[in-house]
Amino acid sequence: MTNKQAHQTASPEHFVAVEAMLLDQRRYGEWLELFAETSTYWIPVDPETTSPDSLCHAHDDRQRLSDRIDRLSGALTEEPPSRSSRVLGRSVRLDDDDGNIVLWTPFHMVVNRRDVDSFLAGSCVHHLVADGETFKIRVKRVNLIEAQSPLASMTVIL
Repeated sequence: MTNKQAHQTASPEHFVAVEAMLLDQRRYGEWLELFAETSTYWIPVDPETTSPDSLCHAHDDRQRLSDRIDRLSGALTEEPPSRSSRVLGRSVRLDDDDGNIVLWTPFHMVVNRRDVDSFLAGSCVHHLVADGETFKIRVKRVNLIEAQSPLASMTVIL
């Protein structure tokens, strides 16, 4: 089953699970295809903030995400690459006045880098727009529980 087949007629909740799978499998090019041309990926330092102008670990548009992926596959790649496993909780649909589907999904993630495990937890808020029989990510916000601490690696948080 290809990535496109995996989420083509899926629910928004399934779409978000496919996104997590692509990240864990380091299939970053396919992952980037899930984002709308005008999209935002945001990891605020303060998970309570509502302002994208506040301090953040990442506040990227699609081009910046593409640049990150290019670096991962180029000279600046991790050696050996980090491995990750995300466990998603049940998604909750939220209201959105813009006609988007908004999902709030809690997660736990274990990252292994050079035989050292790190644990991350938090929630993701996805703003999805319909795209034919599937969806595109318009906004992805990652709210980390430990967001005010330094992050060891942005690679696996993508």
